[in-house]
Amino acid sequence: MTGALYALIGMGMALIFGVMRIVNFAHGAFLMMGMYVTFVLYDRLHLSPYIGFLVAGGLLFVFGFLTYLLVLRPLPGQESFMVILVTMGLSLILVDASQLIFGADYHQINIPLQSTNIHLGPHIAMNAPWLVSFGIAIAMGSAMYWFVMHTMFGRAARAVAQNRYSAPLMGINVNRVQAMAFGMGAAAAGIAGALLLPLLYVFQKSASVPVEVVCDGGIGRHGLDTRRGDGGTGLGCG
Repeated sequence: MTGALYALIGMGMALIFGVMRIVNFAHGAFLMMGMYVTFVLYDRLHLSPYIGFLVAGGLLFVFGFLTYLLVLRPLPGQESFMVILVTMGLSLILVDASQLIFGADYHQINIPLQSTNIHLGPHIAMNAPWLVSFGIAIAMGSAMYWFVMHTMFGRAARAVAQNRYSAPLMGINVNRVQAMAFGMGAAAAGIAGALLLPLLYVFQKSASVPVEVVCDGGIGRHGLDTRRGDGGTGLGCG
């Protein structure tokens, strides 16, 4: 069931990489931010994380959108090495800021649903929060897929991913599409973090979700051009 949450994280990262051709090393920090936002909503307002994930996703979308406009867009040429350094620096800033605000202690929430088990037959029992988080993650991932494949933004994003230099000739605002894509990727990480909160505890190490970029001839031999038939890019979070 954790795989559905990892898939949601990976979909957000793949969207950013596909549209912008950058590896976002702040993605784990966005996950951590989603967990902390949901924790504050539950701790202060007693808002269930299964409602708070919508707030966390919205806030992370705005944060990601502004991050692109104010931090990444001004970079000259958006060179890969420079973007890597900037996103790594952003991750360190977010992690250190969270430690200043929340301290270095572990935080966890206890909701009534955590004591509920769902039995599927005489030998199979599943904890309810895992099942609910799994279902929401599947729904969010499916909605994200539908949005990218069946909307005007999705078509524009796929056009930019295919050729960002020809896309403006078709009337596509590349900067706006990339800002939206970065915001959606951040929102996906924030939602996944919110859904993980009832299952795990949150602290600064939550931002160290490993991101493995496995390339067979893609980034390794041909820069960031993954359009070649002999190169593929896989994103895995675990």
